[in-house]
Amino acid sequence: MLDFSSSSGFDDEGAHTPSADSEILDAYSHAVTGVADAVGPAVLRVETRGAGGRYGGSGSGVLISPDGRVVTNSHGVEGANGVRLRYV
Repeated sequence: MLDFSSSSGFDDEGAHTPSADSEILDAYSHAVTGVADAVGPAVLRVETRGAGGRYGGSGSGVLISPDGRVVTNSHGVEGANGVRLRYV
């Protein structure tokens, strides 16, 4: 959670303080990194096979449940003869 209450970003005369920007950007960076670390293990590479077992394409998906349900774009797997999922 970002805490913006500790610094207003302005000094006593109302001038903008660059150090406040740095603090906010640092907090934002930590928040984004935390989210990426948390969801990263659920990201999958989706590879499809077409007719004759030829390579059809690739994309990404996200594992959304313990029983293996994956969300991906339908246009990426539509018409595929086979789909292979791999953890990134």
